[in-house]
Amino acid sequence: MVKPALLALIVVLGAAAAGCGRFQDPNVVVDLRTLAMRADPPDQVIDVDLTQPVMPAALLAQLVPTRVCALVADPAADRRLLWSMTLCSLLSTDRCDDDGPELLLGMGLSGDPETTVPEPGLCVTVMPDANLLALLAFIVEGDALHGLGGIDYGVVLRVGGENGNRDLDQYAAKTLRVTLQPAVDARRVADFEHAFATIAGAHPNALVVLPDRLLLAHRRRIVDFAAHNRLPAMYPYREYVDDGGFMSYGTRYTDLFRAAATFVDKILKGMKPADIPVQQATNFEFIINLKTARALGLTIPPSLLGRADEVIQ
Repeated sequence: MVKPALLALIVVLGAAAAGCGRFQDPNVVVDLRTLAMRADPPDQVIDVDLTQPVMPAALLAQLVPTRVCALVADPAADRRLLWSMTLCSLLSTDRCDDDGPELLLGMGLSGDPETTVPEPGLCVTVMPDANLLALLAFIVEGDALHGLGGIDYGVVLRVGGENGNRDLDQYAAKTLRVTLQPAVDARRVADFEHAFATIAGAHPNALVVLPDRLLLAHRRRIVDFAAHNRLPAMYPYREYVDDGGFMSYGTRYTDLFRAAATFVDKILKGMKPADIPVQQATNFEFIINLKTARALGLTIPPSLLGRADEVIQ
């Protein structure tokens, strides 16, 4: 049975999150921790024309402010909490990359979360301004795909007791993403030559091929184009890599085809299609072609090779 004091804590914390959307009910906790972080919106898409110079002002004009809120609990102590949120490039440990730009978005003291709804709340806003542009530029500079695979950054929360040991502060992070959507369209085979000419004329440093069955059917032409122009390319299906492409990350479609066969079997046995639960892909594979990497003059770090499901020699 949940104690009344703890039940009141959960209700109060739920009310604190109302200004930033709805959180799921938190589990019972026994110490200071971040229960959730939420961003609205967490992902944004920017259209870019590869035939034109990239204008920073035009990129920022497509972004909207992002509201980030945190929900924390501290049931084991009667104290106010000192918190801050920082915009930065993220490390894998929910910390900021010290080598990159940082921007303090907000900080303050919050009342004891067991009895007090934070005012004005543990919320900050990421504005599309020069600070965000500098951060995105830093991340893109260190990205082999120059942002075409998506630009991930984030907001790091640091929280601890008002008069507590700062070394004992807790950290949490919310990852945000900006996806660059190149304006190169190839919906028919007749569009390929124009698309190739557009990409080659833009002199990109990398190529990302989006999932499309037409492109998959003509993958040999795309792989040959990337090789001829010495473009490191990321593909959505492993078939590209089998035919000489650089690397791929995507769904293992053989598993989906097997799952489809089970659906057919159930329907033939009398089950209504509407009664069959929808299943999403759960297996993804990352393939690297080292022969292509050597031809492109690229050295793949061991840490990345270790993450690959298969390395083609």
